[in-house]
Amino acid sequence: MKCGVCHNGSNNKKFILKEMMYGLKDEFEYFECASCGCIQIAEVPSNLGKYYPNDYYSYTVAEVPLKKSWIRSAHFNYYAFNKNKLLGSLLALKFKPSGFYTWLKGLHLQNRKESVLDIGCGNGQLLKRMYRLGFSNLTGIDPFLQKDLVYNNSLKLFKKDIFQTDTTYDVIMMHHSLEHMDRQDEVIQKAAALLKKGGRMLIRIPIVSKPLMNKYGGNVVSLDAPRHLFIHTLKSITGIIEKNNLSIYKTVFDAEVFSIIGSEQYSSGISNVNDDRSYFQNPASSIFKPSDIERFENEITALNQKRESDTVALYIRK
Repeated sequence: MKCGVCHNGSNNKKFILKEMMYGLKDEFEYFECASCGCIQIAEVPSNLGKYYPNDYYSYTVAEVPLKKSWIRSAHFNYYAFNKNKLLGSLLALKFKPSGFYTWLKGLHLQNRKESVLDIGCGNGQLLKRMYRLGFSNLTGIDPFLQKDLVYNNSLKLFKKDIFQTDTTYDVIMMHHSLEHMDRQDEVIQKAAALLKKGGRMLIRIPIVSKPLMNKYGGNVVSLDAPRHLFIHTLKSITGIIEKNNLSIYKTVFDAEVFSIIGSEQYSSGISNVNDDRSYFQNPASSIFKPSDIERFENEITALNQKRESDTVALYIRK
């Protein structure tokens, strides 16, 4: 069994993971590469679409209104780039910065006219939020969209995958989409070809967390069999990135309390969806007390600070 990342075929460790998000509990063979540490599925199921039902969360998040907001734009400029100081400081008293502001700041996205590609965009929620801030050259691609959605000249979503795209971009983003794709090296190679010289890329992915693996084993929620085909280590993902003449300029471990709540639930046989005991469906009926959630939040914060949590944001340049 050869690693799909570094091609090592020796001493790779096999194990079984179950589908737990929907509580189907179907079993799948995975293995951990003895060389690069990447955890990956042994064989992609022929019926993988079964595990992306119509209510899969990437396509059911709340709709974002397509209306530009000068207030949000000023707030973002103040938070990310210390502009509009007087107005921004007043807005900061009333509004908390949205989480995605941090990503745009890390990508140095000051020029609203730069071309942006979101690979695996789902329903385009992030791009719509960027449109509200005044960004005017936004494209999303996702092979699971029902059809192309061209909202206007500034915002377009296309039903296709990365290998069906040839336009080049100033900025490319993959927000928890890379792990759903096979042929990892070819995906990064293609993304590098689509990125303009001097361009920036953001890849956010689940990553192997030794503390969580030691505690929860195959019940770590970010393993997410069979949807996650690859769960990288820093070693494995860095190797692919650098192999394709890209360089990482910033690494941020950004896991949220979901990582621990979900893993705790899976360990207790509770799925995240289709289970009345799930904290994400009915907090009042879950197995957790408020003090448990507070403890989980402290635990994941500590793991992020130690760079040992199970999700990471990689800021990359060409």
